[in-house]
This record gives sequence, structure tokens and C-alpha cells, in this order.
Amino acid sequence: MPPSQDAELVLTTAFFYCKACHDDITDPKRIKKCGCKRLEDEQPSTLSPKKKQRNGGMRNSPSSSPKLMRHDPLLIPGNDQIDNMDCNVKKYDSTGMFHWCAPKEIEKVILTRSEAAMTVLSGHVVVCIFGDVSSALIGLRNLVMPLRASNFHYHELKHIVFVGSIEYLKREWETLHNFPKVSILPGTPLSRADLRAVNINLCDMCVILSANQNNIDDTSLQDKECILASLNIKSMQFDDSIGVLQANSQGFTPPGMDRSSPDNSPVHGMLRQPSITTGVNIPIITELVNDTNVQFLDQDDDDDPDTELYLTQPFACGTAFAVSVLDSLMSATYFNDNILTLIRTLVTGGATPTRPSPPARRAPPSTPSRPRQTDRTGPSPGSPETNRSTCRKSGSDMCIHCHRV
Repeated sequence: MPPSQDAELVLTTAFFYCKACHDDITDPKRIKKCGCKRLEDEQPSTLSPKKKQRNGGMRNSPSSSPKLMRHDPLLIPGNDQIDNMDCNVKKYDSTGMFHWCAPKEIEKVILTRSEAAMTVLSGHVVVCIFGDVSSALIGLRNLVMPLRASNFHYHELKHIVFVGSIEYLKREWETLHNFPKVSILPGTPLSRADLRAVNINLCDMCVILSANQNNIDDTSLQDKECILASLNIKSMQFDDSIGVLQANSQGFTPPGMDRSSPDNSPVHGMLRQPSITTGVNIPIITELVNDTNVQFLDQDDDDDPDTELYLTQPFACGTAFAVSVLDSLMSATYFNDNILTLIRTLVTGGATPTRPSPPARRAPPSTPSRPRQTDRTGPSPGSPETNRSTCRKSGSDMCIHCHRV
């Protein structure tokens, strides 16, 4: 073979090589353009280059271009509707504090029950929401923002699946359409078929919220929907013999990858975590309006109904959250204004666009002030890159500061 053809073969092989499709091929001539490459080439850009430059808030990652990730474990091959959901990845808003994507129509993220059942969901967050057309908005954006903080890498973001009334979620969607990895399953959290479709036994967390709590006059019935949904999930049974994560097939986990491998992450393959066979072991957090209703969340606990909320097992284990906790937070904030900043830092990692910049140090009175020299090669003090780096160290700084106060 002439040297020119040999070099051309090497370049073609390197260009079309895909670890997922060509890992077991030893003959370079057999390496052809695979479906993964074709999928990337056919993904149209949602914004023209000029619009991308003028769009306030979109910043591409310096390491890679915003293309569809080929090995997302949450998606199944051939499902174009789901593949198009996350075609804009590794972008941040104008502050650099949160992951951002182009606005999506709600129809593009809606999953039917069959589509959700075919989708390999694991390690995700399931949000069970009760609400209808007349319910007051509870602000789901505030729940999603900490989960999309930019101090997380894109492959570390957990997929969020909302299960609830589509009429209510349409009203909330205007504040959610710029967040990546978000899906909606129209249905009800009381339906076990819907819960099984989203693989609730494989989720990292299940959050139960209700927007109908203020519409009920009887305080003892305000949390009935959330309590029923929580008890319904805990009473479910799952068969681990057909669990996706327990399959011994090499279809999901690449050969040679085991649980202890450092490459065994969601961006490379499926995690082989122990399968849950009963709903009691599913991590759940339930929002309550009335503190006394916490006694109904744990049927096996014989606590006195008059027991304080913070002494009950569901609250101590983190499976119940009451609105009255915010009252205690308000009282603590009155005496120490750094408490609120500390909690915001612990929850969001410091990812807040209103976070003030540290004050400049003043020179001693006897020392004449000199012009401040800046490093022009690094990011500016107010740039998104600087904001993202300060997110990583702000938590320890605030803890030390509040401890001293």
C-alpha cells in the first residue's frame, strides 16, 4: 500500500473510531462510520453562530463543543424524541452559576408511560407533584436550581423527572425550560404504573410536593396527598431478577468495567448499585404543612402524637420536611445574618448571582497607594469563570466565618 493511502487509512480510522462500537475490532479496515457518529453529524444546531454570540447567558465549556453525549445511560438508542432533549449541553447562564440550555417546548420533554418504561432511568431524581389548573404555583425553579449549579460537571447532573398533572406543569414550565436533563411524565404520583415507569426503585431521591395544601381548611387534611403518596411508595414491591442494573449482560456495562473501576461513572456506563426490592428502602423526602401529621409517615413508629417535630424519626432521618422549620431559620437569621448565607452556600454550593465580591484590601495609611495591576491572561473578577471557581471554596469560608461569629 502506498504511503499516501496508508496515511489516509490511519486518518480515516482515527476519525471514525468509537470505543463503544469498535473496541473489539483489530483490523483497521473494518472501522467504518458507526451510528453514534452519524447521530452527532445529523444533530442540527438550534442557534446560528451569530445568535449564539448575542444570546445573553450562553457560554460553552472550553473543553468540548455542545454536542449530544453518545453514552448517556438515561437514554436508549433510537429514541429520537429523548435524544433531542439534551442536544445543547455544557453551557452556562450569563452569570456562569448554573447549567443552561436553549429553551425547550414542553412537548419535547413529555414522556408517555411506554417511553418512560423503555428509557433506562437510574440515579435520577423523581419529583412527585400534586396540583391542577387552579393550584397556586410553588416555584419548582427553586428546587431545580441547586441541582443545576455549575460547580457540578455536566455528567454529574442527575436527571429530573416530574410526575404530575401536565396542566399544572405547563404553568411552571416557563421557569424550567432552560434547564437540561428535565423530563415530564403526565400522570399522578398515586399511580403505581407511573411510578414503575420512571424506575422509582432506582432513583437517588424521590421528592413529594403538593400545591393543593392551602386549598383545604382542615389542617389535619392538608398533607393527605403527600402522606398517601409516601405510604403508597413504601408499600410497593419490586422484582430484582429483571432489574436493569443487576443484569449480567455486557450490553450496558463495557467489558472489563466493574463497580470499583474509577471509570464506572454515569458518563461511561451503568452503575451496578444494589437493587431495591421494597419501597421502604427508597429514599423519600415529603413536604408537610402541619407538623403533627409527621406521625402518619411512619406506621411502625409508636411516638406520642404530641412529640416535637425535631424529635420524630422521619424528621431526624431526613424523610420529612415541615414548613415550620423555616420559622426557626428566620429566628436564627435575626440574631446572626450569616446563617442565611451559610445555608444558601451549603445548598447551592455558593451558586448565586447576587453573591457579593470580597472587598478590596486597603493599604496602610503610611504607604502610598499604587495602581492595581491585574493579570490580563486570567479571567476578570466578575467573569463567570471566576464565579464558578469561587463556588468551590465559598462553603468552607462561610463555615469558618459563621463559627467565629
